[in-house]
Amino acid sequence: MESKKENFTKNTHKTALVPIEAWEYNSPYLKYLGKAADIGVFAEAFIYYEKVYVVMSTPQQFEEFVMFFIKGNKVDALIELIKNKVINFFYYTFLSTAMNNPERREFSMWNFNFTKGKYPHSDFIRLIVNPANLPISSKRRHLLWKAIVDNVIDENSPEYDPPILDAKDAMQDGRKVSILIQAYLDDIYKKLKAGKPPIIETRIDSWTPEKWNIVTNYNFTIVNDLTQSKMDFRQEMPLIGEVQSNRIIWTSLIKGYDLFLGDVMSQVVGNKFEEAEEKINKAENVIDELKARVEFPDIRSLVNNGLLGVEEIFNIRIHAEKFRIWLQQEGERDRDAIIAYHNEVTRASGISKSVSSTLKLFGIITGGLASPAYQLITNDLSTTSNLVAGGAGIMLGGFLNNVASSISKDWRPVVFGEWIKKELKKK
Repeated sequence: MESKKENFTKNTHKTALVPIEAWEYNSPYLKYLGKAADIGVFAEAFIYYEKVYVVMSTPQQFEEFVMFFIKGNKVDALIELIKNKVINFFYYTFLSTAMNNPERREFSMWNFNFTKGKYPHSDFIRLIVNPANLPISSKRRHLLWKAIVDNVIDENSPEYDPPILDAKDAMQDGRKVSILIQAYLDDIYKKLKAGKPPIIETRIDSWTPEKWNIVTNYNFTIVNDLTQSKMDFRQEMPLIGEVQSNRIIWTSLIKGYDLFLGDVMSQVVGNKFEEAEEKINKAENVIDELKARVEFPDIRSLVNNGLLGVEEIFNIRIHAEKFRIWLQQEGERDRDAIIAYHNEVTRASGISKSVSSTLKLFGIITGGLASPAYQLITNDLSTTSNLVAGGAGIMLGGFLNNVASSISKDWRPVVFGEWIKKELKKK
């Protein structure tokens, strides 16, 4: 199903989508440390954007998010920010995942809808907010609940077929599978100081036009042992990482949001944008990168380590208006200006914890043509590094078609996060 272009929203760079779940493909080291959410990535986005949509999927993530404000005695401020639509919540009422059928020894990639209960309010309220255990008064909890009810998007699945189809297509490409696995291993080996990660190689062994075998040179139990089983990097995890990255790109496209992403996920998204770039014009560089040293604190790390609190984040946001104006500019942005703004905010906000950090930002600045997508099924051979995938029914249009054709028209996304293109540059 090809989405209609008129359903897409112009990107004004005032709003960012911020997935905070800590899992294998988004801030995995925080999961290793026992945390459910990346509060630091929210704090950064809150500084850079007029409005943020926080994506979470469990009550535990909601609890950690609200606790950041509770610890700083800023629950009332959080309620006001939600009421004023500065902080909003974005909830996928469906899973985009690879589902295991052990009897048939298969993995299938689907958008799996939750069963909605007989409840007058949103699924986010029902499944995330209500079960959360928060150490606040019943009065404040009710005020928080009421503010969220009016400022949450419950996103359903009818428009999200193209991301699934494209993710299935990607599993026919051994290079893409290798990049998916490599992105995770590079991050977790680095964070654990476990030495140089292995170089992942993948081959595709065709069986029939509908099925094929994906073979990698790495046993996933090695990394799970390395993390003392605190991580769960199983066979279908690269499939889930691919479809999850597609889903947030698609949301960015149809809603007109920028993306503020955790470790690994921004690498996967960056690779997908590079793929769209190749579809557009291989001779033209359409990915605009900015990676510069600035005198600015590492907000994400300091918040996640408990060294920077919500009151300090509020203070930085007050002084960071020029950041937000810079992001909202039409046309080419002055790179020197954004670096100067960071240094200026550091001085004006008086942050004593400031150390030189690396500003990482990338976006797309031009546009182009189409790509095919395929349906497939992925089967488990019950070995650690072998997958079987099947595909049929070439579908023109779909995910990368809309991503590529929308670039430089109404949609010019800016994405913050780590982005490693080294595997693509090896080609």
